[in-house]
Amino acid sequence: METLELLKEFKENQEYVHMSLVVDEFGSVEGLITLNDLLEGIVGDIPGIDEDDEPIATQRKDGTWLIDGRYGIDNFKELFDIDEPFPDEEEDGFTTIAGFILSISGTLPDVNDKYQWERFCFEIVDLDGHQIDKILVTDLGEDYINNNEEED
Repeated sequence: METLELLKEFKENQEYVHMSLVVDEFGSVEGLITLNDLLEGIVGDIPGIDEDDEPIATQRKDGTWLIDGRYGIDNFKELFDIDEPFPDEEEDGFTTIAGFILSISGTLPDVNDKYQWERFCFEIVDLDGHQIDKILVTDLGEDYINNNEEED
């Protein structure tokens, strides 16, 4: 059966059909397919109700951080012990690290674009369409700020 045909069957019989058996030409059961399986085949992974879909920050062995673009600004501040507001945080109304990068860049970034703010270097690692998906964050440390202030 074609995918769209199966989807139509699920839609027309949604009151009592929630899964379908896959049977070969000899009548042997080969598998089971659910509506969720079918939809994931079309649109990609759909997190379940019990799956954690929270954006995460993962520290790598080299000390850099791989951070989801949807990671909250408040979480970022807590992670790096930042007390002051980000530039234009209230004016631009961003709530994620990707929103902050869009705010400081002023453009839609590309993969490998780098931006610097204070002691942090942000590198765009992955985009999902025009959405910033993954960011590599390097914390240059307090010494970086102190050394740059001395040069000014």
